[in-house]
Amino acid sequence: MTTNGRNSYPIYRRRQNGRSVVVRTATLDNRWVVPYNPFLLVKYDCPLNVEVCSTIKAVKYLYKYVYKGHDWVSFTVDDGVDQRDYDEITAFQSARWISPPEAVWRIFRFCMNEIHPNVVPLQVHLPNMQLVLFCLNQTDAYARTLLYQKFPEHYVWLGQKDEKLWLPRRKGFAVGRLVYTNPTEGKRYYLRLLLANVRGPQSFEDLRTVSNVTFSSFQETAYQRGLLEDDNSVENSLLEASNFQMPFALRRLFAILLIYCTPKSPRLLWDCFSSALSEDYTLAFLENPRRVPNLMLRSICCIIESMGKNFNDFDFGGLRLEDENIETHKAKEI
Repeated sequence: MTTNGRNSYPIYRRRQNGRSVVVRTATLDNRWVVPYNPFLLVKYDCPLNVEVCSTIKAVKYLYKYVYKGHDWVSFTVDDGVDQRDYDEITAFQSARWISPPEAVWRIFRFCMNEIHPNVVPLQVHLPNMQLVLFCLNQTDAYARTLLYQKFPEHYVWLGQKDEKLWLPRRKGFAVGRLVYTNPTEGKRYYLRLLLANVRGPQSFEDLRTVSNVTFSSFQETAYQRGLLEDDNSVENSLLEASNFQMPFALRRLFAILLIYCTPKSPRLLWDCFSSALSEDYTLAFLENPRRVPNLMLRSICCIIESMGKNFNDFDFGGLRLEDENIETHKAKEI
């Protein structure tokens, strides 16, 4: 059977089926044949073997290899005369070497790599903190019907020397994603919340205006628009973070939300995200799952106490800590 070699390539199963061939006076059988795909061999007419990516290490290696950039080489050019006083700084050459296939590929302007669909990160800047300001919503009526994250789907950036502006998209497809913000960031978090839900604001003042009334802060505006009437914003923050944050970071975020966002129902949030909050403990204590909730609760308590608060300050609907060896828990957390 095929097995994973230790710190090596997979060890493939190659049966002895009795068939053999003589190659340069050597008798070879099926055990000498590397994994291959007949279709790919005929299509590309070149030696091509097929490997199985069966471990996360292999996937990470391939991902890094694709994006590692071009090859580098250290070289020197001299006239063959022995130089005792050699100035390395002056003689330094910044260059790169490419193979003939890559040279042909670049000459014909073939794509070196491709990511589909194209994901455009959209920054969230507070007033007077952005690098550049665009007034597309003031000049384009259709743009005022879109949410901020929908802009890359309908517009493209023309960044030539003579003119730099947004133009309607005619081909291709792109997805816009607002950068992640933490509720502890205050103004920036509420600004992101408004940008994700308000269509076509023409200025920061316009973004803070509801029913012809301009409010003094983004947080107050979010309340007036009904974006913070319940725990939806806190729940959405945890839901978004649970897609990419590790369990310990997610528990820290959970504690931060409890302290600074004062959700109405901490127990409801606990019940909704308990599986994501305790994923590491669940894997570590498969034989004793009863310990998982208590370990998760103790971890959150430690984070809350480090911020000067107490677990009893929040209503968890009867959840209580059980006595457990704190030192063992801390070792597990590390």
